Amino acid sequence: MTNGVSNGAAEEQQKRAAEEQGGPKPFSPSWAKEKYKTYSHKAYIRGKEWFQRPWWFQEKEPLPKFTGWVAAFTGVLVVVSALQFCTLRSTDRTTRDALIASSRAWVGPLTTTVNAIQKDKGIEGTVQYQNTGREPASDFLSSFFSKVYSIDEWDNGTAAKEITSAAASCLTISNLPRGLQVIYPNTGFSAYQIHFDTGQGDVPNKIIVTDDMISGKSIFKLQGCFTYKSIREFHHSAFCYFYKANVTTLPNLSICNFGNDAD
Repeated sequence: MTNGVSNGAAEEQQKRAAEEQGGPKPFSPSWAKEKYKTYSHKAYIRGKEWFQRPWWFQEKEPLPKFTGWVAAFTGVLVVVSALQFCTLRSTDRTTRDALIASSRAWVGPLTTTVNAIQKDKGIEGTVQYQNTGREPASDFLSSFFSKVYSIDEWDNGTAAKEITSAAASCLTISNLPRGLQVIYPNTGFSAYQIHFDTGQGDVPNKIIVTDDMISGKSIFKLQGCFTYKSIREFHHSAFCYFYKANVTTLPNLSICNFGNDAD
């Protein structure tokens, strides 16, 4: 029994001696402990080196230390100056945009009225528009698009898709010829007018009132686009009106919920 215990102790000592010579066994408790000690030591060295930075913290001579602080302060001033420059540039852009918005021309529709809706006749009416800005709008050009939609097309989004697409196209018009109409700023209740008659022209632009339009089974749409120039830039106004029996109160057409935009 004694010999067995002695032999076991001897084997344990031999095992420890082998580990000390060849290093601890990977992933063993002693191996993990050694790795932790090594990591802690390296972290201590890195921390000590970091706290010794910047170099002028450790400088004993007054002049080099002062020079270091001046350099650091100068660096901070450079960063602050850059931030101030970015802020001033953004403020200047905002101020410029606000000044242009308050000084430029703004041309847009005021009301659209039509005469009595009569079967087998075109829809006649007038679009009134104003320049509510502070300078004349030059190179003014207007265009209109009329169409009749069924109730299903109006409700299932077909009409909205087409009208929205046309409004987006309006806002891309540029490079118009010079010498077109000039729209001066309006005062009071004065307004410019454009007359239209859907009974004139050729198909598909020609629209005649039908029984479906009178009964409310179809909807008439009048869409317009104003393009003009102000402060050497092109601007646009897209708008949409419609007539639906038992919904629209004549003589004014109803305003569409889509297809109205301006820049």
